[in-house]
Amino acid sequence: MIKKIFLFGLISVVINSCTIIAPIVVHNKTKGSSYTHKEYMSKYKTKSQVVRSFGVPTNKATEEGIEFYTYNKGQSTTSTDYGSARINSTGNRVTGSTVTRTNTYSKYVEFQFNSAGSVIGWRTSGLDYGTKAGNQYGVVAAGVIGLCLDLIGYLIYDAATYDPYNP
Repeated sequence: MIKKIFLFGLISVVINSCTIIAPIVVHNKTKGSSYTHKEYMSKYKTKSQVVRSFGVPTNKATEEGIEFYTYNKGQSTTSTDYGSARINSTGNRVTGSTVTRTNTYSKYVEFQFNSAGSVIGWRTSGLDYGTKAGNQYGVVAAGVIGLCLDLIGYLIYDAATYDPYNP
């Protein structure tokens, strides 16, 4: 009996080392790391931090002693259809009219620096650098599933090695 309990414990550790331990470690590293877009952007205090993170700016400008660094991050296009068109059973438009409205806007990040190289402002369009913390229930579920699989494995092993003549 002691041998079976020892074997069950050993198998549990080997099988669950990835299904329980790894998710717990990853969860503990990311726990509490959610932040808003504003918090993320506000962490940049100097020009060198901005350049280190965003690279060479797409555009540089200076106005009244304030230096502007702009980083273009592409464009986003959205299309919306409005109207009263009707479609028949063959998929063709039979009556009415449809108007499609397309909006295209640039995604960008802009930082403003004073003469000392400190960030005095920023603005973004079409971007969100905020994140949300991971789900803690996934770690608990992985642990419960792993232990259930261990128990099933132990029961299968016990049934396969059962000897009615040697209890």
